[in-house]
Amino acid sequence: MIYYKDYRLTIIETDGKYTLYDAKYGGRAVHQNKTKEWTDDYIQRVSKLRGRRKPTMAAVQKPKYEINVVGDAEIESVHHIGLSHDGNYYSVIFGKYMNGGFCSIPNWGIGCELSFDFKDVFWNEESLYKVLKRKGVSKAIAMAIAEYAEKG
Repeated sequence: MIYYKDYRLTIIETDGKYTLYDAKYGGRAVHQNKTKEWTDDYIQRVSKLRGRRKPTMAAVQKPKYEINVVGDAEIESVHHIGLSHDGNYYSVIFGKYMNGGFCSIPNWGIGCELSFDFKDVFWNEESLYKVLKRKGVSKAIAMAIAEYAEKG
């Protein structure tokens, strides 16, 4: 867990021992396996040298979350097609999972849900349009997915 971080110094706590990484030295570990007392004293000394009155010692908190699904026996039929449209290339990965169909276009940084029936061009086009914001390409991708599903 990150114990302390500022523009130059990062301190990581692991099993009660602290490792200090300094950007001045290429982010390398400059001190390892130190105690909490030694680390706090070091932060105070460095802060005084840098002209700060009080260091910002707020630890970065691990976000709270709960994993509800581990694995999905419903994942099937994952496909990958490449599509060129209006001078752009779309690498389309699509398949099925427990909630229906899904689509990811990683080279455009988007993903969305699809109909469980890949041949449902209307529904898939609308879903793609929500993330792509372009009617023409949304329709082209939905039609390509439907065409691929019919052949497969």
